[in-house]
Amino acid sequence: MAIAKAHVRVEGTFKTRAQKQRAPSLHIREKVQTQGRASRGFPLTARAFGTSTRANNLTRAIMGKAKILLAFVALLPVCAIAQTPSSAIMPKTNGDIAELSRKAVSGDTRAQLQLGIAFEFGQGVDKNIEEAMHWYRIAADRGDPEAQTNLGYLYEIGTTGPENPAEAAKWYLRAAVTGFARAQFNLGTLYLRGAGVERSDEDAAHWISEAADVGCPTAVAALGYLYAYGKGVPLDEQKSRELLHKAEKKNDPRLCAAFRQSNDGPLVHR
Repeated sequence: MAIAKAHVRVEGTFKTRAQKQRAPSLHIREKVQTQGRASRGFPLTARAFGTSTRANNLTRAIMGKAKILLAFVALLPVCAIAQTPSSAIMPKTNGDIAELSRKAVSGDTRAQLQLGIAFEFGQGVDKNIEEAMHWYRIAADRGDPEAQTNLGYLYEIGTTGPENPAEAAKWYLRAAVTGFARAQFNLGTLYLRGAGVERSDEDAAHWISEAADVGCPTAVAALGYLYAYGKGVPLDEQKSRELLHKAEKKNDPRLCAAFRQSNDGPLVHR
């Protein structure tokens, strides 16, 4: 009997404490609802809970990351950087196309690349993606990193069929190891998404960093995103903001079509 009475008393103690603990929470809830109505449905500040400093810091951190993400998205309309035709190498007339075709057929790798670009964008010829891929592949097999990257991009987006990120990764890698910035960035985004390759934040950060070293603004912005969230690199919001600011000031996509210093020779812009 003594044990039973003790048990009852203990339960009573717990119930009394629980009741005491519910009272302030109900008071806070009423305060939240009242202030919430006054603010037309916007969330309350944490002042009602006596933790305004910590909550405000948290809010600023969240807003800071949101700005970083929005800035990154603004500079990165698509995952991969596409080929951009250069007016300096595009054929202007049918005569130019005929000469370009003659050189391409004779084995001129640069002409093969340019002919592929002409067919991809319909410059001087009817647009024909399959023909563009044909000439890109010939130049890519001969080791041209720009052709390799263009071919990889067309495979990634599935221009002539289903998307094939695994085939894209193969061609991006061949170009990336030569130091071609656009290929390095595109390969990095595949690792970031786990598309065609095993997902790896570390590999993504490596290749995106390589492209950022050349000055490719999209890669610099992407690297800022990685630092903001600690993906493959240490979490560093200050460095993230610096990189995004640098990317905004240097928003020249031509820098993404460049070679970085490699063992094969000096930095060369193409």
